[in-house]
This record gives sequence, C-alpha cells and structure tokens, in this order.
Amino acid sequence: MLPTKPSPSRRLVTPSTDRLIRRAYRFATVGRQHAVQWRLWGLLGLAACGSSSDGASDDGPSVTADSWIYVQTTVATPEGRTSFLQLVDNLDFNRLDTSRAVELAGNGRVFSDGRRLFTGSAEEPVIQRWFPDDDGALIPGERVSFSSAGISFVPFGNNFVGVDKAYLFDGVNARALVWNPTTLEVVGEVDLSSVVKDGLFPELDPGVRRGDQLFAIVQQNDFGSTALFRGIQVVVIDTRTDRVVTVFEDERCVGGFSGLQLAEDGTIYAMGDNYLVWHWFDETFPPTCVLRIRPGETRFDPDFFLDLETLLDGDPASGFFYAGDGVAYTQAMDEDGGDVDPRAEPLGFLNQPVATWWEVNLSNPVTARPLTALGQASPRSGPGFRIDGRLFIQQSEAGFAGDTTLVEITPDGLIQETFDVVGLITNLGRIDAEQ
Repeated sequence: MLPTKPSPSRRLVTPSTDRLIRRAYRFATVGRQHAVQWRLWGLLGLAACGSSSDGASDDGPSVTADSWIYVQTTVATPEGRTSFLQLVDNLDFNRLDTSRAVELAGNGRVFSDGRRLFTGSAEEPVIQRWFPDDDGALIPGERVSFSSAGISFVPFGNNFVGVDKAYLFDGVNARALVWNPTTLEVVGEVDLSSVVKDGLFPELDPGVRRGDQLFAIVQQNDFGSTALFRGIQVVVIDTRTDRVVTVFEDERCVGGFSGLQLAEDGTIYAMGDNYLVWHWFDETFPPTCVLRIRPGETRFDPDFFLDLETLLDGDPASGFFYAGDGVAYTQAMDEDGGDVDPRAEPLGFLNQPVATWWEVNLSNPVTARPLTALGQASPRSGPGFRIDGRLFIQQSEAGFAGDTTLVEITPDGLIQETFDVVGLITNLGRIDAEQ
C-alpha cells in the first residue's frame, strides 16, 4: 500500500518551511499552465497546411490565410495573471503584438481539436466558442454556462475524444463531464471515484489518447496542508463506453505537474517531477525521473526507470517534453545558481535563469546532451510544441513575469530563435478555416 501522506518522522520541514511549501505548492498548482506542465494536446491535430510568409516584421504578422495558428500567452503582474489569445498566419516575425488578442482572466483555458477553438474561464463555469473572420480576428460565438452540471469554474483538463465528444475532468466531484463540442451541451459523465484517496484532492490534466483509451495522470494533494500522494497515479478511460478501465500507480517516482507524453509507437512516458519543489524539503523523495507504459499495456513497465538527475549531471529536472523520433527535452536546474536559495524561497528561485535545456535520446542506452548554446533560462520556460513539422521550445527570462523567446530546433540540430513574447506561450496550435 502506498502512503497517502509524507511520514511526519521523515519530513525535514520546520513549521516555517511548511507554510512556505504550502504557499509555493498552491501557487504552482493554481497556475496549471506553468512551465513544468508539458502539454501533448498542444501537439495534436496539427495539419501541415501552413501559408507562405512575406518575411519577418517588427510588429507581428497580419492574417490572410485559409488556416490559422492560435497563440495563447500568459503574463504575471503584481495584480495577478492575464492570458491573451490571438490568431497569426505564420511564426516568422520578431515580436508578438497582442493588440488584437482576446483577453482572458487569469490562467485562461484554451481548447482546440484542430478545427474548432474554445475558451474556458477559471473564474466561472463558462465555455465559449470562437471563430476567425476574414482577416484573422477572433469573433465570439456561442457562450454556454455549465453551472447546471455542478461546477463553479472550468477545469484545465479537457480532452477531445471525437467530433461530438469531449471529457472535462472535474476533480472536485471525482468525475469527467462528457460534453458535446458541437452543441455545447453536457451529455453525461464518467465516474472517477476509483481515483479518490482519503484526505486528498484529485486533479486531472489533459491526457493522451491511444486508440479507444484515454490515459491521464492524476495529481493527488491537499491544498490545506502539504499532504500529497507519494507516487504517480494514472487513470485509463474507455472512450467508447465512458467507463474507467483501470487505475494504476507506481511509487518509484512522485509527481503530477508534468502531463503524460505519447510517442509514435504508442509508448507513454510519465515524469516524476516531485511536484516541482518537494525534493528541496524532503531528502526521502526519489530523484526526478521518468517511467513508461509500453504499447498495448495499462501498467508501468517495471523494467524501465530513467533517473533524470543522474543523466543531467546531478541536477533535478523541470518538465519533460517528448518531441518525436525518440527524442525528449527537459531542463536541468542548477540549485547553486542564481541569488536565491531554492529551499528558502522556491518561487523566487524558479523565476531566475538557473536552468539549462537538455536533449534526451531515449534509445538504448539513453543518452543526453546539454543545449549550452541557449544559455540558462527560468525553469518555468513553458511547454514545447510541434506544429507544421517544426519543433519549438521556449527560453524564458523569468517565467510568466518576463520576456520569452520561442526557439526552433531544426531537423539537423540547429537552434534558431524565432520571436519574443511577454510572459509564456501556454498554447500554440493550428486550426483549419473550415468551420
């Protein structure tokens, strides 16, 4: 039986650091779209149907294409976070101009299945559809409240599993709402009571779909304390019957902020990220690590364990993004870098340029190399993306609070800076013009 809470006798935490962990943990958890949450659904449904470019400009591109790229950025200020959503026709410009963007409160939710674009509110249970006009401006469509379904906000974890079916994970009520993206109606629910652990609150991030099964990692924590599940838990849902197939766990790694990653051959990778900060406060936590689920299986491979800290010359890792062709990217955090001790002020540490990108080759044996040409960045450098056959990662000065550069890694390994944004890019994908 896996413990549901850290053992008090093993925790190296004073009352003051206990409060610090709670504050840091709540901050990181509420901000679902921060740097360590690597989103595979940003890679899905992206047809290679890009338009031609007239070259770079200083003010950002105009939009005149038959399909569009949607870009969501999230910016932090002393007053809180704000998200911006807009359309562009290419990524060949110097700086993203958000003057035409739709503004979303806080960590706005953006959902797309590659054809349709929706936003959800973190402050009310409202989902809205958006349409592009002829010059790429976003025109608001139908706006529907899901309050009658018993939710007070739109959760982050949404998965499109069909043209007329999507799952919206509602951890508060241990279920997934089944909703129709065409009619914007809730049509059922999936019972997720099998993931519940006594005294902990489950949250589910967007999952990955393999055939008729959806795999999703479950975060287990208690916002009122530092209790959490010391392991990784995954739920598998049959998208034909809307029923849970199985729930499985592994205590070799701990975490939940980093979403599952699906490889071309059907292998699923799960990162144990220690919920970003825990390894700095409790020496009994395992190293940041990666487990895998083999194609066709619904359990963790007992023979696979990737110790990222050993691979990264002893540094803990932040995030894990599978980029394709057996290659993944992660950031190694230099705990002795910067001006802030991560054990004293973890949030301040994460907003410093103390992390280096590494490329991980998952062949046997696993190898890794640092991308030293990029220099150091904040460990909150946001998710990676693949779009139109191009691979991008982000290089951030200070997470949501600073400037970020979108960096392209070409097939021959060259590193090319593309454009800058204020804050982080939290979603990037393509939608077709056909509505």
